[in-house]
Amino acid sequence: NALLYMGVSTIYFHQPTIARADRVVGVEPGNANQFSYPNYLDLQGVNTFDGVVGFRTSSLNLGSGNRVTPVGILNVTANFFDVLGITVMQGRTFSAAEAAAEREPRLVVVTFAFWQRRLQADPNIVGRTLTLNGEPFMIAGVLPERFKAITGWMAPQLYVPVSRLTMPTLNERGSPSLTVLARLSTDATPVQAQAAVTALGASLERAYPAENERMAQPASVFPASELQFRGTPVGFRAAATMALMAAGLVLIIACINVMGLLMVRAAQRSQEIAIRIALGAGRRRLVQAMLAEALLVVLAGAAVGLPLAFLLNRIPFVNQMALMQDAMAIDGRLIPFALAIIVG
Repeated sequence: NALLYMGVSTIYFHQPTIARADRVVGVEPGNANQFSYPNYLDLQGVNTFDGVVGFRTSSLNLGSGNRVTPVGILNVTANFFDVLGITVMQGRTFSAAEAAAEREPRLVVVTFAFWQRRLQADPNIVGRTLTLNGEPFMIAGVLPERFKAITGWMAPQLYVPVSRLTMPTLNERGSPSLTVLARLSTDATPVQAQAAVTALGASLERAYPAENERMAQPASVFPASELQFRGTPVGFRAAATMALMAAGLVLIIACINVMGLLMVRAAQRSQEIAIRIALGAGRRRLVQAMLAEALLVVLAGAAVGLPLAFLLNRIPFVNQMALMQDAMAIDGRLIPFALAIIVG
C-alpha cells in the first residue's frame, strides 16, 4: 500500500521544480498544436510575458563505436533555466547567450541520477565531455537530487540546448515541435496573455497560412501544473482515485485479518483473562492492555518495515528500469502515510 501511494503521488501529484511557479503558464496556439521554433521566436515578443521557453523530449545516442546507448534528453531553448529559475547542485546552467541555437552549442546539463549512475558521482565532472550522436558535449552542471522535471514523473536524463543537431527541422515554420511555458509579466493575467497569443496566432496565420493553419482560433493559457496531463483522456485522472480506493480496500482486508488473529489469540488467553478479572481487573483495564499489546505489534512491524523499504529501494535496477526507480524513489512523503496507517 505504501508503494502504491508513492506511485500515485509520484505520477499524479508531481510538482515540477520552477521558481515562483504560480506565475508560469503553459501556452498552446489556437490549432491546439505545438510551436515551431520560428513561431516560438515570434512568441517571445508578446508583452504579457517576461520570458518564454520551449522544449521537447527526444533521445540521443550516448557513447561511440560499438558502445552506444540511447539516452532520454530534454531539448530546451537557450533561456530555459534562466526563465524557470532552475539552479544546479554543481557547475552551472548554460546561459541564453552561449546556448543560442544559431551557435549550434555543444553543452549539456545532467540529472543527479545520471551523474551518480553513469558518471560514478565524479566530483570533478564539470567541464568534461559526453559523446552524444558522435559529437562531444561539454558538461556544464549537475541538477540537484530533489529536482523535478517539467515533463512529469518519467524525467529525461540530460538537458541539451535546441540546435540543428538535435532538431533538424529547427528553421521550418511548418514543423511544430516545441511545447511552451511562459512567465507572466508582473501585472499580466492569464486572460490577457491568452488574448495576446491569439492575436499573434492570427497574424502568423495571415503571414504564413500554409504553415499556420487555424492558429487564429483562441489560444490556450493554463497553469504549468496541468502540463503533464494535457491531452490525456479524462478517465486517466480517475485512475488515481481508483488506485487509492483499491489500496484502501487491501488495507482494510489486512486490518481485518490482523484483527482476526488478535481475537483468536485473545480467545486462547481466556484462562489468563479470567484470572485477571478474578484479581480485580476491570473490563476497561483489560481492553487497554490488549490495545497496548496490539500497538506494540504495529510499532514493531513499522520499525522493521519502513527501514527495509528504504533499504530495498537502494538496490539498483538495470537498464531502462533505472528510470522507473528514479521516478518512484521512496522519500519522506512515505513517513506521514505510514504514521496514518499506524494510528489507524
